Amino acid sequence: MLVPMRAILAAADKYRYGQGAFNMNSVGQIEAAVRIHELLHSGAILQGAEASNAFMGGELDFMHGTLEAKKVGAKRIGDAVKKYGADSPVPIALHLDHGKSIESVKACIDGGYTSVMIDGSSLPYEQNVELTREVVKLAHPYGVSVEGELGVLAGVEDHVFSATSTYTNPMQAVDFFKKTGCDALAISYGTCHGANKGKDTKIRREIAIATKECMLHEGIEGYLVSHGSSTVPQEYVQGINALGGQLENAFGIDVAQLVDVAHCGINKINVDTDIRLACTRNLLELFENEPELRESASIGRLYKDLKKNPKNFDPRNYVASIMDTITLGTVPDAHVQKVVDCMKDGVTESIAPLLVLSLKVATCSLASVTVFSGLDPDKLSNGLMWYGCPERLSFSISYAYRVLPMLMEEFQNILLSFRLRGNPPSREGLWGKVKYLFYQVKVVMHAFYPLMLNTAKRSRTTVEALEIRGYRNAAANKAVKRMKLATLKVSTNDLLFLAISLLWISLAILLSTLI
Repeated sequence: MLVPMRAILAAADKYRYGQGAFNMNSVGQIEAAVRIHELLHSGAILQGAEASNAFMGGELDFMHGTLEAKKVGAKRIGDAVKKYGADSPVPIALHLDHGKSIESVKACIDGGYTSVMIDGSSLPYEQNVELTREVVKLAHPYGVSVEGELGVLAGVEDHVFSATSTYTNPMQAVDFFKKTGCDALAISYGTCHGANKGKDTKIRREIAIATKECMLHEGIEGYLVSHGSSTVPQEYVQGINALGGQLENAFGIDVAQLVDVAHCGINKINVDTDIRLACTRNLLELFENEPELRESASIGRLYKDLKKNPKNFDPRNYVASIMDTITLGTVPDAHVQKVVDCMKDGVTESIAPLLVLSLKVATCSLASVTVFSGLDPDKLSNGLMWYGCPERLSFSISYAYRVLPMLMEEFQNILLSFRLRGNPPSREGLWGKVKYLFYQVKVVMHAFYPLMLNTAKRSRTTVEALEIRGYRNAAANKAVKRMKLATLKVSTNDLLFLAISLLWISLAILLSTLI
């Protein structure tokens, strides 16, 4: 079923995972993307960039496509997504990536897109705000979600060209949400468009953390987007180069960093380059393994265009000879079907690993929610006593069970705050990794104290409520009063508990001082 993108991002934000968003450039790719999302029971965000709309409208010079071509292409993409996704059991959003004008946004809304992006990041701030606000006014009455962009990413991809990055200011991001009313915001925090992101690229996760914390503080319900997040798998790059390609300095974002930022407030992760690389590698392998296809009447020209520029890996630059198949999904013969299958396989093999990672995070989160919401604490306490557990211990476990979800969320927020303000040591070399480990232990211990202080406050509030009820009862019942006074004596157990508590606190303070 087709849904606004906001609905999918709301789930990602609630359960703290990053939803992959994948760019599509053919009818066959759309079919494959829908099928792999269904297979993995995952919501889907499929994207068509402004240049892709022009390409799907039959414009070979898609970087300079006319508005009419973009209208035709947007409708073709919309129709393909409806064909394969309208009756799908998983929620699917169709999103315009890097829209540059209100006219392009209108074309996509008319073509069936359920979400649009307006990229005013190259404009002065106030003009960016005004443009995004106008798109929100246009799109929201149709139930269409809106994504804006603040900050500039370096790199080259379709209509995005920039030699340097301008990082997003978290406070300005909050102001942007307030003034525009947009649903999602693409931020600049160290990622880069295209395949040449540089080796060992480091994401500035603190920008995402600070932006999300500011949004939470201001009560803003919005979602953060990571552009330029392709991982550029080296097996794709090496496979292309082994078959005559000349891709240089092709490196992407480390997958571990993408999983990490999903915990820091990033809800949508855009991927395009990985799909292009996979499709190109697959087609080079097809012609290598079946050389007779190089002279095929239907795909021989495609092979020549594919080999013409060894530095190119964008399928749009070499599939001109089969445009009806690409844009309409018609397959005239078996040779063309082989090309379609290669491109479908490229979509599947590049999307599936990233989708599985995001699903693992989501599954863990959902499992936690299920466990902590599906069991009555009183039944837990009674069950423990039935097995012979002492009453006080049973009550303690039951009380901890009640507050543990809140404590874990609070502990994570405190921990992120400490990390944001900290300055972690370098992880280069064995000794660097050891120092980094000790640093993390120290941060955890520092975050643990305010958590316990807040827990004590919650516990005290509960105890005070019980004491008030007990005092009122004792004031009216002399027998109860005698029972309460009879307990006012120090036992051996009390002294033992006090000694152990003092020892535990002393050890904790000593360790936090030494580390």
